[in-house]
Amino acid sequence: MTELPIHIVDDEESQRWVLKRALEREGYRVTASAESRPALRALEGGAPALVLLDVKLGREDGLGILSEIRAANPAALVVMMTAYGTMDTAIEAMKRGAYDYLVKPLDLDEVSALVRRALGSRGREIPRLHPSPETEATIVGKSARLQEIFKAVGRVAVTDATVLIEGESGTGKELVARVIHRHSPRASRPFVTVDCASIPANLLESELFGHERGAFTNAFTRRRGRFELAEGGTVFLDEVGELPLDLQAKLLRVVQERTVHRLGAVEPIEVDVRIIAATNQDLRRAVGEGRFREDLYYRLNVVSLVIPPLRERREDIPLLVEHFLAKHQPRLGRKELSREALDCLVRYDWPGNVRELDNLVQRSLVTAPGAVVHPPDLPPELTGQSWDRSADPALERAIEERLRGLVAGLKGVGPGGLYAMLLPLMERPLIRLALRETRGNQVQAARLLGIHRNTLRKRLRALSTPPLADRAQDTALTGLPSDGRPG
Repeated sequence: MTELPIHIVDDEESQRWVLKRALEREGYRVTASAESRPALRALEGGAPALVLLDVKLGREDGLGILSEIRAANPAALVVMMTAYGTMDTAIEAMKRGAYDYLVKPLDLDEVSALVRRALGSRGREIPRLHPSPETEATIVGKSARLQEIFKAVGRVAVTDATVLIEGESGTGKELVARVIHRHSPRASRPFVTVDCASIPANLLESELFGHERGAFTNAFTRRRGRFELAEGGTVFLDEVGELPLDLQAKLLRVVQERTVHRLGAVEPIEVDVRIIAATNQDLRRAVGEGRFREDLYYRLNVVSLVIPPLRERREDIPLLVEHFLAKHQPRLGRKELSREALDCLVRYDWPGNVRELDNLVQRSLVTAPGAVVHPPDLPPELTGQSWDRSADPALERAIEERLRGLVAGLKGVGPGGLYAMLLPLMERPLIRLALRETRGNQVQAARLLGIHRNTLRKRLRALSTPPLADRAQDTALTGLPSDGRPG
């Protein structure tokens, strides 16, 4: 039996009782109370102890009590317990000196493992940090995978390490980067974003590093680049995998030496910035394929955070819906989702991830006719009413008939060449139709097609200016002339 006492502070009686009994069965000496005063009195002597502290304690603020405990007894280890799964709560707890935190409902096996780990590390000093200003933007969720992200962000935020954030489009990579900056010692300095995918390649170097007057045509004035504008703060390189190889080499010098060369300048300029990069690509594969520099990859990947897609943390969807409703209701009106509508949202795979869910909540607040959003008010793909190819055999037969006629007329196609020849013929009119439906909006067209906007841009470049023969074959396949109007 260990002599190190454990103090449980939780205003929920059943939770206190279950925790106390479970830990006592493992041989620990446990006290439990609904408020902080008994635990604070027990800790006054400065002896080591472990405290399991709830974030919400009726009129008391658990984070404030955490600060009191750390001030009164630095030897105490504090584990926070919360039913409110937000990144800011987690990071603030870690910054104020919490050893770790748990999300309710508690898993007793997880509690037991954490207690053993905490007792084994009690000789370690726990850092004491000052809180940073809060803002409304935060990451919401209570899933185990997201909680690991919360903890990792809490640990890395207070350092100056370079961070690489990986995840699908819409998972919240930029938001994670902003939270890291907001809780870092650089929080009062600029947070500067560079979207490497959207800035034209011929302008990207000037945007990143700046230029001197006369460096190129129309460079009439000196201009500071994003790294200089972020002095003392953080540069966020979004979609860093889209950088051309020549700019990757120049970025490597910035990461290594913390200096930039403006276009047309002779002397380098020192910059004091933290670098956070994000990508929706597999950069390891890009390195293997020669599309991304290996040395730059390792310089950026000092700390790696992988944000899971929403379909892999479905238990967070109700919390996210609640969060987005609270965020948008003051502007768009008060409505709520029925249980059946929420079930539809939980079952859906969310290819656009959290961003798509946010857009759906906003649209529902605007378009649903009543005060409650029901399944018929949702888009058909969320309610299982989406178009199913098998439900339209006539269309499939028509496509097959056109393909049969086209293939019969082809001559000289080498072995294995049929698929490579026909796929672009199908892809080009499909993309053209999507662009027509979205009035040329590439972001919306990509969402309609179910692909990332960068993939759509690449396919547009690859399929641009098709030969006239191809245009005729497009028409044969779709019944549309090349301008997309009905034939």
